[in-house]
Amino acid sequence: MSSYNENLHSTVVASLNDQELEVQHIEAQKEASMFTLYYAQGARITASEQLGIATKKYEKQEKIMHANIVDNNISTNVLASAEVENTTVTQSVTNSAVSAANIEVATNAIIKLASDTGSIYSIVNAADYGSQIFEEAKYAKCLMDETAYLAEKTSQHAMEASAFSAEISSSSLEEKAAGTDASIKSLLEIVTNEFNDISEVVDKDNQVLSEAHVVEKKAEGELEDISGEAIATVDAYELNNEELNLDLKVFDETNTKYNVSFNNYKPAFYPFQCTDTDQPINLELSWDPYPVKEYYIMLVKDSRKATFTVNTAQSSYKKNKRSVQVALPIITEPIPENVIFDVEVSITELYDSDGDELKLGEEYVVFVYAILEDEYKKLINSFDDYITAPSGTFKLTSQLEKALDLSITSGVTPEEFTFDVRQESFINIEDIEYRCMFLPSDAELTLGLLTQSGLNDLEKYAKYLEKMAGDYDKEYAKKQSELTLLKVQMKAHNQYLAKNHVGGDAEVSDQSRLDEQYRADLNAKIEKHQGDLKSLDAKKSAYGSGIFPAVIDATGRFLFNLGIAEQVPAGSYVVAENIEYNVTNEDDAYITGKATVKILPDVTDNFGNRLIEEQSYIPVVLSIYVGENRKEYTNALTDYKDGSPFVYEYDSDADGTIMNQLNHALEDIEEVKEELGAKSDKKKAKTDKKDKK
Repeated sequence: MSSYNENLHSTVVASLNDQELEVQHIEAQKEASMFTLYYAQGARITASEQLGIATKKYEKQEKIMHANIVDNNISTNVLASAEVENTTVTQSVTNSAVSAANIEVATNAIIKLASDTGSIYSIVNAADYGSQIFEEAKYAKCLMDETAYLAEKTSQHAMEASAFSAEISSSSLEEKAAGTDASIKSLLEIVTNEFNDISEVVDKDNQVLSEAHVVEKKAEGELEDISGEAIATVDAYELNNEELNLDLKVFDETNTKYNVSFNNYKPAFYPFQCTDTDQPINLELSWDPYPVKEYYIMLVKDSRKATFTVNTAQSSYKKNKRSVQVALPIITEPIPENVIFDVEVSITELYDSDGDELKLGEEYVVFVYAILEDEYKKLINSFDDYITAPSGTFKLTSQLEKALDLSITSGVTPEEFTFDVRQESFINIEDIEYRCMFLPSDAELTLGLLTQSGLNDLEKYAKYLEKMAGDYDKEYAKKQSELTLLKVQMKAHNQYLAKNHVGGDAEVSDQSRLDEQYRADLNAKIEKHQGDLKSLDAKKSAYGSGIFPAVIDATGRFLFNLGIAEQVPAGSYVVAENIEYNVTNEDDAYITGKATVKILPDVTDNFGNRLIEEQSYIPVVLSIYVGENRKEYTNALTDYKDGSPFVYEYDSDADGTIMNQLNHALEDIEEVKEELGAKSDKKKAKTDKKDKK
C-alpha cells in the first residue's frame, strides 16, 4: 500500500475508532444518567407515598382529636354538674336531717297532746256520758287521733327523706367525674401531641417531596441533555462512517445470523470529458461507478481489529470460511451513483479471520475487502486493493422470550399473579428466572414523570429534526454544486461566444442563434437554482420552530426499562417458582408453561417499599438467564402495556401465616371460655335452687 493510502486508511481508522469510543463513553454516561433519574423518580414516588400515608394518619388523628375535644367539653360540663350536685346534695342532707329532727319534736308534742286529749275524753266519758261536753270531747279526741296519725306519718316521711338524701353518693360521683375529666384531659393532651407530631411529619414529608421534585427534574434535564449529546455523537459517527467507510453496518443480529450492509466503492477522481474547444463545453461526468472486481466480507475479533490490514486480508480471504464473497450488481441504464449491498451472513457460513467459529456473546467487527480492477489501478497509479475500516462492534446472543398474558386473579386472598412462559427448546429452562415486579402506577404519584416511551419519543424527535436539517443541507449542497457547475459552463460558453460569434451588420447564422439559445437556457437554469437556494434557506430557518411534542406520559408511569430491571435488587421482586411446563416433543421448537405467584403481605414494589392498601400497581416480568455463560443471552422484559393495573387489597383472615394462625387459636380459646362460663352459670343456678328449697 502506498504511503498516501496508508496514511489515509490509518486516519480513517483512527477517526472512526475515536468516534466509536466517544459513542461508547457517551452511552455509558447516558446509562448512568438514566439510573440517576430512575432513583430520583423512586425517591419522589416514595416521598409521595409517605406523604399520602402521613396525610391519611393526619386526617384520622384530626378526627380523633375533634372527638376528644368534644369529649373533653362534655367531661368538663359533667364535672361541673357533679360538683354542683355534690354541694346541693350535702346541703339537702343537712336540711333533711334538721327538718326530720324538728318534725320529730313536733310529732312528740302532738302525741303528748293526743294522750292528754284521750285522758280528758276518758274522764268526760265516765262523768258526763251523753252530755254535750261528752260529744265535744269525743269530737276533739277524734281530731287529735287523726292529727297524731298524720304527725307520725310526717315524721316517718321526714326520716325516710333524710335517709334517702344521706344515701346519695354525690361525693363519690364527684370523685369519679373528676377522675374521668382528668383522664379525658390527659388523653386530649396525648392526642394533641400526636396530632402535632403527625402535623410535623406531614410538613416534613411535604418538604422531602418538594426537594425530591427538584432533584428528579434536574436528573430528568441531565438525561435529556446527555441523550441529545448521544444522538449527536452517534450521528457524527454514522456520518463519518457513511462518507469515509462505505457506510459499513451490521444489523438484525440473532443467535444464528446477522446482516452486513455497505455502499459501493466510489472512484477517488472524476475526470471531465471535454469536446472540441471550438464547440460548447459539456461538463458531464464520465466515470465507472464500479471499479471493483470482487467484494469480500471478513469477520474479525474485536480485540484483533487494530492489527487487521489489507495485507492480512489478502493472505487469508481465500481460506476456508474466512470470507464471504458479495455478488456484484447488474449494471443498468441509467447507472445509479450509489449501490447498497445487503448480505445476510449465517454463523456457520463465516468464521473469523483466525479460522475460529463465531461464539455467542463475544465481540466482533467486520471488514469489507475490495479487489479493484487493474485498469482503475493503472488510472490512479496505485496497485493496492481497498479495505474498509472496521465496522462498529457487535455480538450475537440468544434472545429470551417475554412472559405473556399477565393478569391478577381477583376474588382470592392473597391475590394471585399469573402469566404464561415460552422459551426456545434448546434453552435449559432451569437456568431461566422469572422476576415479578410491581410498579406503582397511581397517577397522583407518577404524574409528570419522564417514561421510557417519552424518552424514546424525545430521541426520535431529535433525530427527526437532525435528519430534516441534514436533508436540507444535502439538498442545498447539491443545488449549490449544480449552480457552480452551471456557472462554469456559462463562463466557458461566454468565452466561446466572444471568440467565435459573428458581430456587426452581418446576417445572424443559425449556429449563432443556437449559441445564444444555449446561453439563455443556461441563464434560466442558473436563476432557477438561485431561487431554489433562497427557498431552501427560508425553509431551513422556519423548520423546527414549532411546538416540541409532549413526551410526558399521563397514565401513571415512570422510567423503567430492561437495563434498570436487571439491576433491581433482591427483595424488590418475587421469583416465580414451581412453574408448570407442558410436555413437549423433541421436535417442538418451544417449551411453554404457566406460572403463579401469590402476592403476600411482605411483597414490595420495585423500589423496595411494601405494597400499600388501595394503591394501584402494574405488574412486569423480567425473564433473566442465571446459568453459566450469561453473556450468550439477552434478557427480556414485559412492557407496561402488557400488564393491567390492579388495586392492591389484602385480607389477612384468609392467609395461613403464623400470625393468622395465632389469631384463629385465640378465637378458639375465647369460644371455649364462653362455653365453660355458660356451664358454670347453669351449675350455680341449680345450686341456688336447691338452697332455696
